[in-house]
Amino acid sequence: MKKLVSIFAVCAITFSASAQEKESVKQAVKKDAQTVGNAAKKGANATKKGVQQGAKWTEKTAKKGAKAVEKTYQDVKTDIKK
Repeated sequence: MKKLVSIFAVCAITFSASAQEKESVKQAVKKDAQTVGNAAKKGANATKKGVQQGAKWTEKTAKKGAKAVEKTYQDVKTDIKK
């Protein structure tokens, strides 16, 4: 009888430890998934900001290039008239 009670006690402890372990694994997976989600959001925001800054730089550069081309065109036009 004592052996049966001892075996039952060991099984009960094993099952309770297993249940706690499963719950902690579930919580760890949930936490990791949340961390990945937050990182993805930050990455998307950084990409959006980078694209916006790149568009502004391209616009400025294009305007400068257009002004330079216009000035060169006017200089050549004046030279041709001479």
